[in-house]
Amino acid sequence: MRTYLKTMLLAGLASLLLVAQAERALTSMDALDAAIEFYNRASEHDHAFKQASLLQSLKTSSSEHYKLKFNLQETVCLKSENYEKPKCTFMENGLLLKCSALVSVLKESSAFANIAVTCDTSIPNKQEVARVKRGGNGSRGREGGRPGSRSSTGKPSKSLNFVERLLM
Repeated sequence: MRTYLKTMLLAGLASLLLVAQAERALTSMDALDAAIEFYNRASEHDHAFKQASLLQSLKTSSSEHYKLKFNLQETVCLKSENYEKPKCTFMENGLLLKCSALVSVLKESSAFANIAVTCDTSIPNKQEVARVKRGGNGSRGREGGRPGSRSSTGKPSKSLNFVERLLM
C-alpha cells in the first residue's frame, strides 16, 4: 500500500510540474503573433501580412485579455505557399493596414480562447469608390435613390456620404 501511495504521489507531482511548465505566462507578443496568424488565415488577400509596427499593447486588469493596436504590411509571400515568416519581406507599395485586436486567454490552459481582429487601410490616398444605390424603379438619385447617391445626371449629389475605401 505504501508503494502505491508513493507512486501516486510521484505521479501527481510530475503532472503538476508538467502543468506548471505548460502554463508559461503568455505575453503581449504571443497575443500579437496569434492575432496576425488569425488575420492571415481569415483574410481574402493572396499575400501574407506581417507586423510593420506595434502601436499599443494593453493587458487588462483581469489578465485574461490583450487589447492591441498595430500596423500590418503586405509581404511578397503567398499565403498558399508554406512560407517562412522571418524570410517574408515587405512588398514594395504593398497594402498597409491599421489594425486592432482583442485576444482572450483561457486562464486554465494558457491557450487563446477568442481572437477578434479589425483592419482598415491606413493610407488615405488609396483608391476610393463611390457606392451607387438604385431606387425601386431602377433610377438613381432624385427619382428614388437614397440621399447621397448619384443624381440622374451621373454627378454626385451634394450629400454624397457613401464613399468608402476599397480594400483590395
